[in-house]
Amino acid sequence: MMMTTVYNSLMGMNHYGEETTYRMNGRIQVNGFPDVRLTNMFSPVDATPTAYAVAIALGEHFSRIYDNPFETPNVGGVTLEFDLERERHSAVLESARTDMTEARPGDEITIEAVLRPYRGDRIVRRIPVRVPTSVPKGMLRILVSDAETLDRARRVNPAASRRLDLHSIIELLNKEHMNDHLYVSLLEANRKPR
Repeated sequence: MMMTTVYNSLMGMNHYGEETTYRMNGRIQVNGFPDVRLTNMFSPVDATPTAYAVAIALGEHFSRIYDNPFETPNVGGVTLEFDLERERHSAVLESARTDMTEARPGDEITIEAVLRPYRGDRIVRRIPVRVPTSVPKGMLRILVSDAETLDRARRVNPAASRRLDLHSIIELLNKEHMNDHLYVSLLEANRKPR
């Protein structure tokens, strides 16, 4: 019901949705727990309406709260605010590379990422990253990604997350990254992102 309400509200107020970017800020209040933060940006993808992506993201958060087998959540309310921009704000990561192939703990490496926006010239970002001194000797991989890819890599397997209590689920939801940023993560062999 929540997904349908949000979808219909956004579609009803926006005549030019195929080029609209939504910035969403909001909270899900679950009585007895910290609020679930809802902060993200949504732009059109292919032929999918942006309002659909917003509704799906909201529904995904709700289902993770309601599917908890240990406690029945008591939702006190949902607050959503949207800023609309009448153009598409999106970019694709075209390439990424480092300035070196070998590094030691404590070294600083530079990641060069090339982004291709929906319209306009390519954007080059140079991101300095210091290799932590605590990293053990061996293979170290670098992940340059959007929020969804990073959160998927950090998430425990879906079956295990169904066994988490409500507090842990809310804590995980509040640690998710915003999708209007570029993220650089260091990955040790067989380990989650740092």
